[in-house]
Amino acid sequence: FREISKTVKTKGYQHGIFTKKLMWLDILDNKNKKVYLPDIIISNLQLSRKAYSKYLNKNNIFLKRTYSNEIKVFKKITSKNSKKVLAILGLHDFKDNMQSIIALSKDKKYDKCKFFLKLHPKLKSVSLKRLSKNIRIIKKIPNKSKYQILISQSSSLLYNLMDLKIECQHLKYNNKINIL
Repeated sequence: FREISKTVKTKGYQHGIFTKKLMWLDILDNKNKKVYLPDIIISNLQLSRKAYSKYLNKNNIFLKRTYSNEIKVFKKITSKNSKKVLAILGLHDFKDNMQSIIALSKDKKYDKCKFFLKLHPKLKSVSLKRLSKNIRIIKKIPNKSKYQILISQSSSLLYNLMDLKIECQHLKYNNKINIL
């Protein structure tokens, strides 16, 4: 667009996650950043808005929060002392999430806990054989119980819960950089 007309202004909508620890913009030189970045960006997360301020004028970064009705459920069901652990697993890091959950389920701290795994909606057919007795897969989040909440780092839900100061923890990996 910019090649066609210098007066064209572009807007971008950041619907996912962008943090200061994601490096894809850092590998571009300044000339290419101008090609890839829009003139104005609308972010749905305060964390992303702050990270974009390194690359764009703050006056060109706008915050438009959108929270689903699902968020209200998390306010009701969260309890950091519960013996039930609700793990919200990401799409792109599913295998890493599973390794983390299996390791946690064997940790003494979680010895008496039951894990309830909520898979990403796009994960339709997953073969999970030989899960221990204290790990179950659920299709819907029951809102009558209280849970400790564990969420994938790649889930925008994690960042929404953090924004709203709802108690939760993110899943950690041995082989990946923490993007928070």
